[in-house]
Amino acid sequence: MSRSVLLWIVGGCVCVALAVYLFANLERVSIEKRGRMSLEARRNPQLATERFFHRMGRETARIESPVALDALPEGGVLVLAGRRASLMNEARAQRILDWVARGGYLIVEHDRGLAEKDPLLLPFGVTNDDDTTEEKPDIIRRERGASSLSTFIEVGLPGNDQRYRLTSWLFRKMSSGEIPPLWQVEGQYGNAMLHYAWGRGNVTLVGNLMFLNNGELGNFDHAEFFWALLQRYQPEGVIHLAARMEYQTLWQWLSTTAWRTLPSAAILILIWLFCVMPRFGGVRAAMETERRGLAEHLLALGRCLWREGALDILLDTARREIAQRLAQRHARLSRLPAKERSRELARQSGLAATEIDAALHSNAPPSPETFTRAMQIVQSLERAL
Repeated sequence: MSRSVLLWIVGGCVCVALAVYLFANLERVSIEKRGRMSLEARRNPQLATERFFHRMGRETARIESPVALDALPEGGVLVLAGRRASLMNEARAQRILDWVARGGYLIVEHDRGLAEKDPLLLPFGVTNDDDTTEEKPDIIRRERGASSLSTFIEVGLPGNDQRYRLTSWLFRKMSSGEIPPLWQVEGQYGNAMLHYAWGRGNVTLVGNLMFLNNGELGNFDHAEFFWALLQRYQPEGVIHLAARMEYQTLWQWLSTTAWRTLPSAAILILIWLFCVMPRFGGVRAAMETERRGLAEHLLALGRCLWREGALDILLDTARREIAQRLAQRHARLSRLPAKERSRELARQSGLAATEIDAALHSNAPPSPETFTRAMQIVQSLERAL
């Protein structure tokens, strides 16, 4: 065996041994990276919440129509999001509160657009806490190396020593009314959560329900805290999620909210129809419209061009007509030079060659006199050809 082959074998063994040593001493580190949401998750912002409850053994139902709020089954949980101004009236709000009083549990988001006009929260007297503008740094916690978006507040439930971490910037400020809450959670700028007892049920008012969305449920202790609420106040029953309900149709809105405007609108429409509808009477003979001939239209067009001083347009049109007729009937003449063609046309028509040349090839702007003479020559040539 040659020395070079032996060196190659020894070098390969050393490389293999080094690779085995490095692979055996490598430390595997898992890195979590959030990927893009699926199409189903983009359509349903609380898909992660539904799957979380399914794994925990709780049945969920998605409410997509506000009509379903009028016939909720007894017991269970209703998670009602904000932006419900056009979906909530006094009668529907009272039916929901009666359902809570019979043992239901309502988790409702504070709708800042409604403020004091929210019929669902009107009995509790909850208002926007617009006077509280100073930040409360003593309740804000921050993890080491975390950004300002990752600050959290620590929340605890009554009778439970466990503390839960919730994102601080998710909650909106609000103030309780005359009815004092059983417990409340202070956020970064004011009250972030208020809990009330209502009959045999409970109502938890949250400043913002975004912590139940797909992008926030897994942050901090959001899922654990929400599960602790359910286990404490309603451990059984169906969880109804009303996050994205369909808006009322035009007819539903008119019949429930704007029905007072329908009679006045009908009266205005009848008055308008009375004003615009034609009156029926005797048959009137239709007027015969005067229909002019093509020659009259051409004459009017020529007069317009004459009046506007566009005589060169008419002359160019006549020249193109003569050139086209020569090409069709006298191809030999059309190929001759201009001077010779003018002499040949003068011989056939009996006109002067100079006048024919001026009428067909002159570049000078035509005057009324020269235009009239040129058109006479062109018409004579048309008859001769």
